[in-house]
Amino acid sequence: ASLKPAVLAGMVIAAIATLVLIGAPPRPPGPPGSIRGPESGPFAGWIGVITTGAAHPKVGREGILQLHSLLPGQHVSEWVSPYGLIDLEPGTVYRIRARVKSNQNQPGQTPMWGLSVSNRSLDDRFGDYTHGGLYMFLDNVGGANSAGLGDSVGRNEFEVWYAPPPALSAQWNDPLEGYFTEANRPHKDARVAFSVVDVDGANYGAESDWGMVTLEALEITPFALDDLVIERTLYEAADFRPRGRGGAPHLIDSVIDTRASYAGGALTLTLTRPPGPAPQAGSMLQEWTKDSAAVNPGDPVMDLTTGQGMADNWPVPWEADALYMIEATLSTPPGLAPDHPPTKIRLAMESATQELLGHNYITMRPGRPGAPPRGDAVQYISFFHTHNRTLMETPNFNRLRPRLSIQSLADKGANEETLQTAVTLHGLRVHKVRFDGGEG
Repeated sequence: ASLKPAVLAGMVIAAIATLVLIGAPPRPPGPPGSIRGPESGPFAGWIGVITTGAAHPKVGREGILQLHSLLPGQHVSEWVSPYGLIDLEPGTVYRIRARVKSNQNQPGQTPMWGLSVSNRSLDDRFGDYTHGGLYMFLDNVGGANSAGLGDSVGRNEFEVWYAPPPALSAQWNDPLEGYFTEANRPHKDARVAFSVVDVDGANYGAESDWGMVTLEALEITPFALDDLVIERTLYEAADFRPRGRGGAPHLIDSVIDTRASYAGGALTLTLTRPPGPAPQAGSMLQEWTKDSAAVNPGDPVMDLTTGQGMADNWPVPWEADALYMIEATLSTPPGLAPDHPPTKIRLAMESATQELLGHNYITMRPGRPGAPPRGDAVQYISFFHTHNRTLMETPNFNRLRPRLSIQSLADKGANEETLQTAVTLHGLRVHKVRFDGGEG
């Protein structure tokens, strides 16, 4: 994984999305090749699953969790915790600290690994993928965040912060009609997974990655969102009109036929869901996707070799070991049919070098909380811990960017007409934050 970021830009998330790690149909415990974890200790009840290839899950000394990846081929596997490891409560964000090591000590060769959060039990009994997150760590351009190089260049202590994107929304937290009703209590929580994604041909240098990645410790601590303090705002966009119309430039990536319209600086994205049957269980994500769009800062004028013109595309300064919060202000345009909300909204942060990638998501269904309301816009949030700054010295690669993506996926049953859904983006911000008052 020591390729130039020019090759990497936009490829790692695409590679992961092609696999079954994001929003995939669930796997029940005990499929062929699965490994039962320790019977006691901090990882009791975890299950090791091989998704593809031979990235074998193993239990190491004192019950630590190992994932082994061979040099050639496609190797994806994960250790999955019991459902409810995150006991989700209103107004709470969860700090997940992990001690991760690797026996691969060559820069650029540690397999890409990650932590994920999913609102679904492996046995399909609890949760329904309403919320989740994914955080990936790539040993790239010197290995500033390499688990194999450890404290000499990289690190072994990693940190992610998790809260569902609408965690600040009054609708989401309403005790009678929101997400935390008594009827939904068995289905509100989440599991955590520790994974390796080593995919040759995905353009992030996996062909040279191999070795063992080990999860030695995991600590989950709740913090009250009421104790959130914004230290300063690092990026703010409130006028998304094209540059020639007075706004700031933003790139819009679309899969099919997304339409962009503007009103007073706000950006409305209208997605189309063409008619057709739903995909079969186990289908890859791109077969589920009917339309999707992503909003990124900046314009297409940049040089990924010299770094010139990149500052507006990755506008956020990369401080070491800081906690950032991405905030998107969203609403649903008037007149949109209430039974056709967008299927998924995802808020992400990523580094220009692709060493760090993280996003939280919310999925929506008719009649369920989480969709942007009509009228007054609401905040959607996601947190991102910055870890070590990159070692790459090319100008403008020591920067980060926020990313908002919206997906319209196939219905569970066949839809006989073309459906449309739309979301209006009123503002996109990145803040450096901290939590006062200690643990929740």
